This record gives sequence, C-alpha cells and structure tokens, in this order.
Amino acid sequence: MSFMQQNDPVRQLTESIVTSNDNNKKKMGHASLCNLPEELTAKIIVSALKYDEDAGLREFLILASVCVRIRRICASTASNVIWDVGARSMAAFEDAIIAVRATELVKAAFVFGVPPPDLSPVSSLGRPAGNPTMREIAAALGLRHLVRCTEEMFIQWNLDSPARELRYVGAQGDWAETRAAWTERFHRSAYRIFVAGAMLSRAYHEPFFREDSSAKDGFMDAYVAEFDLVKACNEKHDVDCSECPPLGNMQDSLQQEYLKQFVVYDPEDFEVGYLDRQTAVFGAFAEWVMHETDMRAESETYTQVRRNPFDNTTIARIWTVSQLNAAYEHITSKIVSAPGHYCRNHQSQTYLRFAEEPTATRTATVVMFGSFSPEEITMPACIADAKDSVLLARKIGRRREQDPSLLLDLVFEPFFATSPGRGRRAGHPSPPPPLQLFEFMLRKYAGLRFVDDAWEVRGDAPYAEFLDYVNAFSADTNENNRYSLDIYQRL
Repeated sequence: MSFMQQNDPVRQLTESIVTSNDNNKKKMGHASLCNLPEELTAKIIVSALKYDEDAGLREFLILASVCVRIRRICASTASNVIWDVGARSMAAFEDAIIAVRATELVKAAFVFGVPPPDLSPVSSLGRPAGNPTMREIAAALGLRHLVRCTEEMFIQWNLDSPARELRYVGAQGDWAETRAAWTERFHRSAYRIFVAGAMLSRAYHEPFFREDSSAKDGFMDAYVAEFDLVKACNEKHDVDCSECPPLGNMQDSLQQEYLKQFVVYDPEDFEVGYLDRQTAVFGAFAEWVMHETDMRAESETYTQVRRNPFDNTTIARIWTVSQLNAAYEHITSKIVSAPGHYCRNHQSQTYLRFAEEPTATRTATVVMFGSFSPEEITMPACIADAKDSVLLARKIGRRREQDPSLLLDLVFEPFFATSPGRGRRAGHPSPPPPLQLFEFMLRKYAGLRFVDDAWEVRGDAPYAEFLDYVNAFSADTNENNRYSLDIYQRL
C-alpha cells in the first residue's frame, strides 16, 4: 500500500491546509501548515502513518531525514533549487527577492536614523547574495499579494466589459496565454518599481541627512515648522487635505538653491538632460533593467509600431520604460495615506470615506517609488475584496517626529511646482518629478523624451491616454499599443 493514497482523507486535509486560496472565492484563505501548532502537525503525521498499514518507525525516520535533507539543500548556496522552483511558481521571482532585500536595507537605515545605503549594483542583491531565507520568501509573497491586489483593483475599476478588456490585454492568440503575459509583465514591472524606490531613496533624502552644510540647518528648521502646521491640519481634517494651508517655505530662494545642489532637485538639469550627472543617480538601476531587456530582445521579436525605424533592442527598451511608468502610476493610484499620516494621492483620499473595511487584512513593506521611504501597506487578505476597499500606507522607521526623512513629503512636489522656470516645457506642463527616472532611461537608451504636450489638462492628452489604455503591458499584441508610444518624441 502506498504511503498516502490519492483518496486518503488525511492527504486531502493536508492539501486543503497547504493550498493557497488563489481563486479568492472565500473570504478567508486557508491556514498555513507551517503555522499549525506542533501537536496538531504531529497528529497529522501519525494519522498518515496509521493509514498506511506497512508504515512505522522506519518510515517516520525516513520522512524526518528527507525533511532535514530538503531543508539543507534549500539553505545551501550551491543549490539553485529554490530559485528554479520560485521562478516556476511566481512571475519575476528574483526581482521580487531583490525588492525585499533592498527594502530591508533601506528600512534598517531609517530605523537607525542614518542615510539610506548605496544599493548598487542591483544584481548583487539577487542570486549572488545567496539563497533567499524563509522570511525573504514570505516577504516576496507579500509583495506578490500587494501587486495582485492592485491588479484586481485596476481590472474591476477599469474593465467594465469584455470589449474593454480586449483593448487593455490584447485580442490576438490564445486568451489565457495573452492574459498571462499581460500579468507577467505587470508583476515584473511592479517589483522593479519597488527596487527603484529603494535604490533612489538615498538620492532623494540626501539633502535632509547632510551634516556638512550650514544652509541645511536653516532649511531643516523651516520645514520642521512647516511639518507641524501640516500635521495639525491632517489631524483636524482627518483624510481631507483640501482645507490644509499651502506650503510656503518653497517660495524661499535660499531653500531652493540649497536643494539644487542635488541632481534630483535641479529642474534645469532635468529639462536639459545632463546625462553624466543623472547617470550617477539613475545609472545603476537603469543599467540593471536594460541589461535584462537587451538579453530578452535577443530571443524575442518586437513588431515595429507605426513604422518607426527602431531596431528590435530599442523597441524592447521603449516597452520596458513604458511598463515601468504604467506600473508606477497604477500602483500608487491605488494607495492612500492612512488617517493621521501626511496626505498623498489627494484624489483618492475621498475614497476612504466609501471604501469597505475588509474582514481580514495582511501587510507588505515596500519603499514606494515616488515617496522613497519605507512604508507598511495594509491590504485585504482576500484579493477579491480589493475592488471594494483601499490600500493604506503608513510610514515606518521614524524614531522621532522631526526625523529628516519626514521632510521629503513636504518638499518634493512643492519644490518642483514653485521653482523658477519649472512647470513649463515649451509652453506646456512639465513631467511630474518622479518621472525623471523614466525620461533619463528614454534619453540614454532610446534617444527619446516625453512629448511637450504630454501633461496638458485635457482628456485626450498623450499621457492621459497612455494611462487610460495601459496597453504597455500588452506590447506587441494589439494595434492600440500605438498609444504607448504617443507620449515620446525623438531628441
């Protein structure tokens, strides 16, 4: 008789406990076998051995030996088993592990109140750093859950008919295969956006940790006072920021000049595109992404879009940047600040008033691109509940109210909105600050930049249509993918 037959009730019970609830048809997922009390786990093993009349102490010792050996193999740096299994089970598994490791390093820096570390080269956080621990794998699964929640929210909020879904996902070939490719691209781009947030955290926070500048002291004092104002306003109005006072310190030219010492806060540098200076900040991340993109282009062929004379590698690079951009916009649009925290995503704040509170939640820790600080994201435990709820972000790692890292929330957008010469590109609105990374990648690797009128305030503006169609993830499968390139022009 076999050790555990197919119709074994103990086997069925065990599988029901271990199997994750991927269909999300139930409100609560199954408990993990690893989290069961030891005595219950022992009973399951004993029951299984009793079911097989030929099983006894010898079989139990064999089982224990196999478990120990499997654990040793998984822990061995010489074994690639965990990477191979992870890659088959989870899209962009290594990218997710890199995001987890980068996040932990940045989080530790914030906890100790020191500047975020230099994380380059990015690839050193993957396989070269050794096999992932169980804790890292669990964190990667948490990131996957976060991405799946945002994917569910996007689908439920935007795909109100099969015809509309065809426009987003693509209509050619096998439907399941096409949808799977869309999802794989979205997940890979999402993990890389988390990596970008962690990698660039150092550059965006450098002005607030710098100790060798007298200008910094006055700068910090002014913004601590500004923060006290905003914090009181947030507490008064809960999640509604419409009545908060405007941030005034960015009008001070001395404060602006201090920030302009740093590449990411120099508007002129961004507009002109000094690639040498920007490479020092964005180069490591861009090189990591483009190296993988170029390798993929060697085995995949991309269709020429609108007969633009790009070679196959350049087309692959353009799609990669488009996918990163789209992932950033759609993930951050689904996340709002928890009540009592500095407001982000003002347009979605009002959704908090109508969102249903999920019956069960789970969390994931990320360094979100655009905020560049470690945050704990609370999300529904059941992915299907995401469409009726909201994802809440709470800043973590601050040891005191006036931590330097806090100031980025107050400085980033207002600085670019009020800086002289900023906010207009050939008579049109300029790109939002976080998009510096994407324009750098376009300039350096494809000879492109965003079109002048991309951010015009109208429904058919190129960038608005790019986000509405979000077909960057269905690259090469749909004629409508032309919208993903309408936001770019040659240098």
